[in-house]
Amino acid sequence: MNSVDKTRVFGLDTSHWSGVIDWNKAKAAGVTFMIAKAVDGGYGPVRYFEENIAGAKKAGIYTGAYAWLYDSNVVPIAKQVEAMAKIVEENDCELPPTIDFEWTKPINPDKGDLYEYLIQFERRTGKKAMIYTAPSYWLTYGDAGAFWSKYDLWIANYGVVNPMAVKPWGANWRLWQFSDRIASAEFGYPRDGESSADVNYFNGTNEEFLRWVGRLPAEGNGEEPSLEEKVEILWRAYKAGG
Repeated sequence: MNSVDKTRVFGLDTSHWSGVIDWNKAKAAGVTFMIAKAVDGGYGPVRYFEENIAGAKKAGIYTGAYAWLYDSNVVPIAKQVEAMAKIVEENDCELPPTIDFEWTKPINPDKGDLYEYLIQFERRTGKKAMIYTAPSYWLTYGDAGAFWSKYDLWIANYGVVNPMAVKPWGANWRLWQFSDRIASAEFGYPRDGESSADVNYFNGTNEEFLRWVGRLPAEGNGEEPSLEEKVEILWRAYKAGG
């Protein structure tokens, strides 16, 4: 699966390896959202985070940030939470802040580390983090408890038609990182950046995406969009068609 279905809502995730991306070019290629690595353990912002967030916003792309989780014996959870909380406070991103739960040297974080991070982060910021993980990692270090379903899932699963339905979410994932092997030049990556891009699908329509990021009122609440929201919708439609 080394091509993108551009009929779907899709976006990129980036890190310090990506360099500074030409987000106008990414927008022209159909990118709707981006999520940039912001924190590595207790350190942030990482290199190129600020440049890429600013560039994406200017291009009309919805933005998000993620932190890489470390075992609490390597970096105290409170320190990791505080580093990401500052990023959230200083950057007005539309997508929920994400915690990256995956293979990490020297010790892989487990569900205890993730639980503490999620609880402390929500207390500190008032926001629920989204969980990024791969099926193989979750089956080893997570569990099927209903507690986790309170948090959005961003699942990394390559070379499949649909991502694995890990419990407790099943098919109710929010984002799917379906490939890390998409040619990056089309999306504005610099020559000294990565030659392939991580690309993600949103699980739903464009309207559902806009509701998710708070650009449309929640479905069924009977509220009319505000003038600002109507202008936003029209502007997005214009940009998408142009």
